[in-house]
Amino acid sequence: EGAAIHLKDDNGNVQGGLFTSDNTGAMIVRTITNHYMQFRTNNTERLRIGESGQIGIGGANYGTSGQVLTSQGSGSAVQWATPGYGLFEVKHGSSAQSIPRVTYTKVEFKTETYDLDGLFDTTTYRYTPQVAGYYYVAFNIILAGQSSGYEIYAEIKKNGNSVMKSHSGGSQNYGSLSQADVYGIVQCNGSSDYLDAYIWHNNANSASRSPDVNMTRMLGYLVRRT
Repeated sequence: EGAAIHLKDDNGNVQGGLFTSDNTGAMIVRTITNHYMQFRTNNTERLRIGESGQIGIGGANYGTSGQVLTSQGSGSAVQWATPGYGLFEVKHGSSAQSIPRVTYTKVEFKTETYDLDGLFDTTTYRYTPQVAGYYYVAFNIILAGQSSGYEIYAEIKKNGNSVMKSHSGGSQNYGSLSQADVYGIVQCNGSSDYLDAYIWHNNANSASRSPDVNMTRMLGYLVRRT
């Protein structure tokens, strides 16, 4: 071995050292006893390496299984974060909703398939993500009671304003069922922005959605944080 500095407390319970190694060709900082290593700036703990090699941020904050370190910018410390965020999928529910003619009507999604972060409200039918970023969202609707040749529109709104819309005409009419879907990327501020889904049709009579709960749904997830 090369040169070394050996450090210990007054009773020898905690020991560590700093040395150079000819064998490894490295400069090594280590604890010799079974204790964690702590790094400070401004006399405040910023980083910890535990006895088993676990990484702690600001102390014994080792995160949870599957989390990763994410930058918070040049002015803040890194944080543990779950890689994915905001995943949800909702279905209409078990009862038909009446969709009036030539009126944009909010679709009442009452059944959650997934809502991993609790961001969809099945009473207001809104998705309100709490992390700022770009989100992929998709909305598919099937209306029952449609006649051939009439139109339907599927629309996703943010804070009551349209951000994406699609149109389906008579060529998409299958018997008494018509389908429309829309999907894309929308930016949300991570606090107050919310998304919901709307449908419009011009059939001669009011139309109800298909009774199959799997046919009318909305889904989304975070693509990239801002």
